[in-house]
Formats: sequence, C-alpha cells, structure tokens
Amino acid sequence: MQELVEGAGAVVWGPLTMAFDAAVPGLGKLAVPNLIAILLLSPLVVRLSRDYFLRRTAEAAL
Repeated sequence: MQELVEGAGAVVWGPLTMAFDAAVPGLGKLAVPNLIAILLLSPLVVRLSRDYFLRRTAEAAL
C-alpha cells in the first residue's frame, strides 16, 4: 500500500516516511523530521548540560 504524500517535500519525505512507517508502525509523517532534529540538536544539548553541571559543581565547591 503506497501512502499519498503531498507538497514540495513529497519526493524526499514520502519514501522516508513510508520506510519508517514500515519499520515502526503507528508513527506518522512527523516522525522522520523530528528524529532528524533530535540528532542535529543532541550535541548542543550535551554541551549545555555539561557546562551547566560543571558550573554548578564549581559554585558548590566555593
């Protein structure tokens, strides 16, 4: 069964969405862009978290 995907990104997102839905049933069209965003933002989140806890530890040591 082929899923109908409309819009400018249909060429890319259509096949990706169908492949992802086949692997993980029940997740919709927003799953692929959200996963890409999480992968792109994760280094930033790790760095900010590390800096926060290092600063917090340094302040507690004073």
